[in-house]
Amino acid sequence: MKLILICILQVIVSTCIYSPEAEAAEESSCKHYVIEFQETVKKVPAAIYFGSTKIGQVDPLKDQSSNSKNVSICIDGGHSGTIEKNTVCYVSDDQIIVYNVWSTGIDLKEGDSIKGFTSRIGLFAYEAQEILVLLRDAVMAFAFEWIGKLAGEDSAVKTKKVYDLLVK
Repeated sequence: MKLILICILQVIVSTCIYSPEAEAAEESSCKHYVIEFQETVKKVPAAIYFGSTKIGQVDPLKDQSSNSKNVSICIDGGHSGTIEKNTVCYVSDDQIIVYNVWSTGIDLKEGDSIKGFTSRIGLFAYEAQEILVLLRDAVMAFAFEWIGKLAGEDSAVKTKKVYDLLVK
């Protein structure tokens, strides 16, 4: 008799703890983003990883054709902090890997776009390009500072305006 009461109590507690609403809320707690790949992705992997941890999936509610450049993804709410301003993604085997070029601590808003690459080589080329831009900007900031010190502040401002026009 005691065993039957324990089993009935266990069933009641299990029923009270499980609710479809809670499961639906858990599923909807993911944040949606769009990966904009530089090239067409031949086969869109379903799983999204950050390192070796699965943090999300390709959005099953969106139509994801096999030859797509834009892929909607859903990142689990607990891992949405891994998607930052400088986050990029690349395809590796049967996974989409989330990679932070450098951490900013600035989370992307839900619905924002993430740059995507179909291979690591594409990612490395992007990183090299970004490093060159950062290096160029650092050298120019240093040059403007010294022009300002040596030739006066007006010369530095005029030189910076010319540089800004050339860069655009």
